[in-house]
Amino acid sequence: MKIKPLILLAILFLLSACSSVKYLDNTHSDDKKAMKMFLKELPKVVLEQHYTILMMYMDADYLKEQHDGFLNGNDLQFVNEIFCGDDINDNSYHCIEQQKITFFEIKLVEQVEDTKYKALFIVGDNKNKVACKLLISKKMVDGKIKMGIVGAVG
Repeated sequence: MKIKPLILLAILFLLSACSSVKYLDNTHSDDKKAMKMFLKELPKVVLEQHYTILMMYMDADYLKEQHDGFLNGNDLQFVNEIFCGDDINDNSYHCIEQQKITFFEIKLVEQVEDTKYKALFIVGDNKNKVACKLLISKKMVDGKIKMGIVGAVG
């Protein structure tokens, strides 16, 4: 039986997408499903520059502290300071403004504790690409698992 090249390519794509998330040995399947759903639409939201929807991907406590408190509710400043990191070409540090993002890749998400993940996203505009290291939290909200971006990894 011959496997069509398109089907084979789709299978390889799915396998490579799944391999970018690493879990602890005892991670429950519900946590894995929640992370998969969280990451599924994130690239589209970022690339389509839906900053209000992007803010829904933030951890509620982080949003309250940083956006509401520290930045006094300044949406634009908040979203423009999310995707920062070292440029992948020259190691200079800068942020990619959300409304200018043209490239978004989930490079790696690694579970480091039951409720904490480290994520590496490559984010770019028409000039630069940065390695953006963020934390993702896992919380229970109304009996459901809720993932949320917490901020930069120090």
